[in-house]
This record gives sequence, C-alpha cells and structure tokens, in this order.
Amino acid sequence: MTTQYIDLNCGNATTINHTNNNSWTSQFNEGIELPTGTAVSIQSSFINKKGITGQSIELEADLEETIVFNYYAVDTDYFTLIQEPQDPSSTTNFDLYVKYSHHISERELYQEPTGGLGYAVSENTGRSEANLPLMNFLDTQDSNGAMIPMTGKVVIKIPKGTYSVSSLSDLITDQLQGIQLPSENNRNFVDYQKANSKWTGVLSSFTTNRVCQAEEPYIPTNNTNTGPVPQDNALNFWEAYRTYDNRPPRYALTRHFSDQFTYKGTIADTEFNYLKALDYTDTRILSIMAIEPFHYEQIRNELISVVDASLVGQITSSSNMNIFDCYASTGANARFGMGFSAMRNTVAKQYNTASSDYALAPPAGWTDRDEVGTVNFQKLQPDLNSATQMNYFDKGIIMGTDSPTFIYNASKSGFAIDRLHQPLKFPTNDKYGNEFTDRAGQEGFYLKRIPNGNFSLEAIKICFEDYPPLNLQSFVENQQFTDLQNTLNTLMTRSSGIQVFNWGLNTAKRFRTKQPNNSFTDELLRFDEFFVNRQEAEEAWKQTLWGRLGFQYSQLQDPNSWGKTKLYTKEAANNIGFTTETDADSSVITTISTLFNSFDANVPEHQPGGQVFPTPKLDAGIQLYTQLDVNVPVGGFNNNRAAPGLNTVVAPYQGSYYNSAVMIPVISKTRQVVANELPTLSKFGYFLVSSDIVSQTDIANKNDPLSILDVIPITSLSNQDFIADRNEMIHTISNPKVINSITIRVLNPDLTIPTLQPNSSVVLKITKPLPTPTEIQAEVIDNQTTELIQKEVMAEEQAELKQQNKK
Repeated sequence: MTTQYIDLNCGNATTINHTNNNSWTSQFNEGIELPTGTAVSIQSSFINKKGITGQSIELEADLEETIVFNYYAVDTDYFTLIQEPQDPSSTTNFDLYVKYSHHISERELYQEPTGGLGYAVSENTGRSEANLPLMNFLDTQDSNGAMIPMTGKVVIKIPKGTYSVSSLSDLITDQLQGIQLPSENNRNFVDYQKANSKWTGVLSSFTTNRVCQAEEPYIPTNNTNTGPVPQDNALNFWEAYRTYDNRPPRYALTRHFSDQFTYKGTIADTEFNYLKALDYTDTRILSIMAIEPFHYEQIRNELISVVDASLVGQITSSSNMNIFDCYASTGANARFGMGFSAMRNTVAKQYNTASSDYALAPPAGWTDRDEVGTVNFQKLQPDLNSATQMNYFDKGIIMGTDSPTFIYNASKSGFAIDRLHQPLKFPTNDKYGNEFTDRAGQEGFYLKRIPNGNFSLEAIKICFEDYPPLNLQSFVENQQFTDLQNTLNTLMTRSSGIQVFNWGLNTAKRFRTKQPNNSFTDELLRFDEFFVNRQEAEEAWKQTLWGRLGFQYSQLQDPNSWGKTKLYTKEAANNIGFTTETDADSSVITTISTLFNSFDANVPEHQPGGQVFPTPKLDAGIQLYTQLDVNVPVGGFNNNRAAPGLNTVVAPYQGSYYNSAVMIPVISKTRQVVANELPTLSKFGYFLVSSDIVSQTDIANKNDPLSILDVIPITSLSNQDFIADRNEMIHTISNPKVINSITIRVLNPDLTIPTLQPNSSVVLKITKPLPTPTEIQAEVIDNQTTELIQKEVMAEEQAELKQQNKK
C-alpha cells in the first residue's frame, strides 16, 4: 500500500466561490491515477469560520422582519409653560403650567347607568393614566370625516453572517431608532430627510416617534369682516369645538372649523394608502386624536372585516369612525376623545375680504378664508403682542418613543426589549415654582393619590363635580365610587409610546393559513389573525427573528399577555399591543414613607432657659423611612389663609400638577422584558464536506444523493477562526480513474450554503493498493529465469573447455 496526502487549501485553490468561500477547486499539473481499490478519506478538516460561542449568533440567511405598531398617548393632562406668568405676590393660585391637551365628551368614560348617581371626575384630581390609541383623520369629502388608526412600521434587515450578541442588539436598536435606515444604505434619518427635502428641524426619526399636528386657535367669523379679527373671540380649537355644540372640525357651516385638520388621506384614494402603516418616508405632520382602546378595536374590526368593494361604504357609513356621529353633543354613539392644541403668542393678522389682501403677511399654512393668524388664546392680558413670544409648537408635538432599545442582558443571558414607552422625566420646577434640583431631568414615576376626605362626605366632594347635584351618600356606597378611586389613585409612568401588535408581518404573510377579507388591511392585523388557530401561529412565530432570539409567542405576541386598561367605571379593555413599563415595586414603600409632613418651623437661635440639648432644626424634609404611608391630606391644596373654613394645605402638593391629588416622585429605571428562552446561536449543529473525487452514493437532507467525506460538528470550534475535525469516513474507488482537479464543497445539513472565511483547508488522504502480478508477468519472469540459467550453464561449459585446452 502507498499513501498520499493532499492539502486542499481554499486560499491556494484555482477556482473559489468568493461569495461564500464554501466551495473551491484545486487544479494539478499532472493527473493523479486512482486505481481500483483506492481508499479516499479526509485526514483533517480546518473550516475557517468566525467563532460561534455563547456571545455570538449566526444567521444563515439574510433576514427581514417588519414590526407594526400603534402610537399611543396617555389619559393624562399634558402641560406646557404659561406664556405670561402671574404676579405670585398678588395671587394665591400661582401656576406656571397650562394644558395643551383637551378632553372631549369625557363623561362618556364613566358609563353611568340609567338614572346614574350624577358625578363627573374633577380635573383637579388628574386622570387614569391609561394608554389611549392615537387616530388620524380621513377626509371623506362630506360634512363628517372619519377616524382611522394611526399605525407605524419599522423594517429590520440583518444580512446573513455571524454577529456578537452586542453588535446584533446595536444593529436592531439603530434600525428601530432610524439611526440606520437599511433601505437607504444605512444612512440616518437626518441625512435621509435633508436629502429628500423632508427635514423639519425637529429631531424626529418618524419611525417610533413622529411630529404630530397641534391644532391652531380658531377664530369664528361671519365672512364679512373687513377689519381686524376680534382677538377676544380667539378660541382654543377644541374649546371652540365644544362651544359650538360639539360640532366636529369638518362641519360645513360658516363657522369654518373647516379644513384645519391635516388628513392622512382622502376617501377618493382607490389604493387605500391611508390604511397602510406610516414609515420613515412619510414625514407629514398629521392631525391626531386619542380614543379608548375599546373604540379603537371597534374601528379596526370594521376595517378588516369587509371585502374590498365594501371598504369605502363601511368607512363613510360607520358610526364608530364618523367624526360627527362620535362627537356630537348628544346621541347614543357619543364617544370620548382627547385632542392637542398649539400654544402660540403672536398678533393676529388682518385680512381684507374686499381687496383680498393681508395688511400683514399671512403666516405659513393659513389660507385666505377669513380666520387668519395665530393668537394667544390664554387671554392673560389684553395686549396679545407679548414680549415673551414663546413658541414650543413651531412644528407640532412629538408622540411615540424616542429611544426604543434592544439589548443583550448578560446577567440573565438573554436578549431584552426596553423603552417602547416614553418615560417621564422630572421637571426643574413644579407649577408653584418650587425648584427640585435633586431630581430634575431624571427618569422615574409619580405615585398619584387623591384625598380620601377622612371619610367626610363633603371633603370627598372636592374630587368630583355635580352632574346633576351629587347624592354623596349613595355615591360612596356604590361600586362606581370604588372604581373611580381605583382609577384615580394610580402610577404616572409615561407620556406616550408605541404598542406593537405584529412583531413579524413578513413571517405572518409567508406562513399565513387564514386568508384576509380584503387586500388592504394586512398592516392592521395582529400576528395571530393570519392563522386559523393558535398552534399554527406559535409554529410560525418560531420562524421570526424574535423567536430565534429567545422570545416566546406568549411573551410578545399573545394578545392576552398585553394587559388591560381600566378607564374609570368601564369594564377593563384589552390593550391593543405590547409595550414596556417603568419599574415600580414594593421596595418604594419605605423610601417614600412619611413624606410630606407638617414640620416646617423656624426655630429661634437662642436656647430656652434650663434646656440641656439644643432645639432641633426641623424642615419639610424630615422622614422616618418606616412602613408608614405617605401623607395624603384630607383636603385639597389651599394657599389662602383667609379662605373661610379651610386650613392651608401646601407642602403635600409640592411637585403635583393638581390641586386635589398629591404626586409622590420616585426616581426609577425602565423595566426590561427579557426573553424567556436562550437564543438559538446557530440553526445547524454541523457541516457536511463533499467532493467530486468520489461518487455521489451517500444520502443527505431529503434523500438527496451526495458524496459525504466528513461531518464537522460546529461544537468543534477551537478558536475564533477555525473549526477543526479528524473524523474518518472512507470511500473506496470501484473503477480506476485519473483526475486533474479536486473540488471541495462545505454545506449545511439541508444542503444550503454556509458563509465561511477564505482560508479553509481539507487534508485529503489517498491510499492506493499494491499492484497484483498478472499471468503475463509470470510468464515473462519464467522466460527470463530460464534464459539466465541457460546463460550460466553455457558460461560454465566454456570455462571448463578452456581449462581442458590448457592441459
């Protein structure tokens, strides 16, 4: 036997698959003869692949996944700074804050029974802090208009390859935040917006956050005004809405609520683009309204349940989508909504209808329809031309979340999702002007508590309004009172965010088993609504990026795991998607214990006669840090010593937005949602090595013929670059042949092509048998032997004859 070793190195090969480096061919100057019985095997394999360890993950193919979500606001009060502060020395209710959010038909939240007890929650107690889905508006080209879900989407694209867990996390985070836009050669959102003339000057990515319209003030006219618009009549847009019998802003009367909305689309769009989720390319600043989750689901279900031909009719006739029906002053279908208004402080411009010109240049975005200019509708002084000139609403307001994060939590060995909500940050000063340097700018939450009245019916009344006169005794004995306390005593943790209702739109479409009712609402469907049953949805989930990274279907995609929203006395409604939360737990109890107390005395410097120890200096910061509660006073805020029958109550309301609710600040972090399972580091556990040097008599994958020379476990990784292996699988040549080249292929178990580095090598072992003598060869040998013997005999005879002649 003779053995020959051949080093088939990819780097030295004649032909290489440079895309994946998994296949290469080595050419020889002289042919290699392989006689029958030659044994071919691999002595050693060295596969050049970046390491697969506990801190890296391999994606075998390019991966693209689309997440779809709804933007949401919160049932709270949104504040900005007042344009012209009052003189604190001349008022007992000094207030630096003013609201830019406005609740419409809010009593519809209470769902009073027939013959109800007659109550409404006072604005001084705050609100429920529940998540409220945001809606956009659709121009139906009639007197009504419609509401449609405000949804967004982000496409995650990951090229195949091996990634460290941290680099993969950073890539996903950057794409969520618009720092890398994969469809724009990974440019960031600023570069994209500027290059396409979409830059607003606001650092909004228009991915998980976007600028939305805050409605301008409304000025009613009679269409004949030729002089200055009466500034006294300037109204907050939503206040005007209520003033004029709750007519919707599209209502076609001379009052001209008119076209102040910026619509997402028009009903005339036959492609129904207004039903598609918004992405980074759509930087329009659209009008918005927040509604109840239950109302949102009614609208969504109407849209996804009808066929193509019925969509327009459904939208225009729906009492759930129709703005006029939902927000009429009366009617069984009256609904709650929350809108936002701009807070500007400029002089109204003057328009002359006779000459059709402006005395002053019109502000941008206004048309010549009599109601012109922007005005200060806070009405704090007759002269609206304030020297302050504050304008925080140049473009609008930002909704969503600015820093959604996908990370690898090393301590828990799992990927984690965080900050799908916009956490609260504490201000420098409260509404009363008190300064809080210890917590300013830090993230956390407020624990909001309303006074319990010390069980005094009249004291309880400060939290509620008569509607009609309140029957207090019946009210506090009713379950509705318990529900309201349950709602108003709450945590304030966020200002906005996104709720993801489909984490894998691409995968859902690819594996769907349930056909849609129409062609236009896939981006309104939850992941589970693409499948006939939960089992099919869970199987498809395993194919998503998030399933691969260790997140279970029940964690992110099961609607039952998204929690519920409790709005006052209504039944708790399911949240419409997955979001995150700020961390709050019982460890806070001792931290806030005995906070806000009455120790606010000024102690004299001199010592009382005979006293051994000095008198302590007490201030409002004294705390016991026990398991006692915080100070929730019996009544509301009162800074007026002259108020008859009322005690002054100030200290507990420091930092609060409200006069009838204390807000206890707690510095806290956001809560990560960590995957329940470990990530799948590699889909395949081994490689197959094949070659054309032997016949394809082996079987791989689904009965596919293949020549298998080696099986290389990926667990054989010996360092960050090479997988080494010394298995021996022997193939025997049945027919002799001469080869001039050898091709090596490295494949995944399903025969797909892995991505390798360019320096793999296979050491081939070729063992040839010794040649077996043939009959012809034996005859030749015999003849040669006979001839040799004859020559020797003749030589001996000649020698003997010479010897005789000498004698």
